[in-house]
Amino acid sequence: MKAFLKAAIYTPLFNILIFLVWLMPNHSLGLAIIAITLIMRFIFLPSSLKQGVSQEKLRLLQPRLKELQEKHKGDKSAQSKAMMDLYKQAGTSPWGACLPMIVQLVVLILLYRVFQIGLSTSRFDLLYSWMPRPDFINTSFFGIDLSKPDLWVLPILAALAQFGQSFLALPKKDPTQKKAEADNPMMAATNQMMYFFPIITLFIARKLPAALAVYWVTTSLFMILQQLYINKVLKPRARAHMANLDSISPDNINAIKTVPAGADKMIAGSNKIVGPVEDNKPAAKGVSVTIRRKK
Repeated sequence: MKAFLKAAIYTPLFNILIFLVWLMPNHSLGLAIIAITLIMRFIFLPSSLKQGVSQEKLRLLQPRLKELQEKHKGDKSAQSKAMMDLYKQAGTSPWGACLPMIVQLVVLILLYRVFQIGLSTSRFDLLYSWMPRPDFINTSFFGIDLSKPDLWVLPILAALAQFGQSFLALPKKDPTQKKAEADNPMMAATNQMMYFFPIITLFIARKLPAALAVYWVTTSLFMILQQLYINKVLKPRARAHMANLDSISPDNINAIKTVPAGADKMIAGSNKIVGPVEDNKPAAKGVSVTIRRKK
């Protein structure tokens, strides 16, 4: 597996990085890192957006999932079937967002490793024979040597960008459920991570070559813009879709109290009232109306 990942991902990424260094003005490593980070983020953008929508749908499904778990408490088979049917109606899956996330994580970790060895010409043995090679790699970026740790500027920017990304990714709080959210250990842990990860990022970025901090800042800024789009556009669509599912749920179809004139028509696309009803006259109390399911 290690040899496969090296041949299929690691080496190609290193070649792309060095090609971008060769392409950039003055063979700038900083610009090449920004460019390859953005390229990879745009490649993963469709799956990342889908993952964001899936997470929102799964969050909205939690109350209904708990209801199903209580309803089929003694029957695991019926519980699993009901939950899978609910996932299918919602157009999501608890596993649907996992695979793209794992693939992205593997590629981004290898890209991270590529930045560690791409700071000099010492590993040009990994380049393909036809790949153009820069005579040197310019590691200076706005006065910062990317081959050495930067103690303040880039680490602080990376930590702030990480905090902004984590803050935007938090689910929108429901004012009516403040106590439930406060007592929820998962929500408490998520809030703590929002502050914990930026602090960790700050300290790690001060220990590693500044090239990696450039990568973190670029990634986090891109993720902030991506999360803003998810929050403003995709999550409202997901909520509307889930609300529509609730409105057409068979459990929400109320008994018919009044029957309009000429009532031989379809109701909600699935029920059919059989038999005419006297015009302009509501159904009398206690009079039953026959409803036949459409086959």
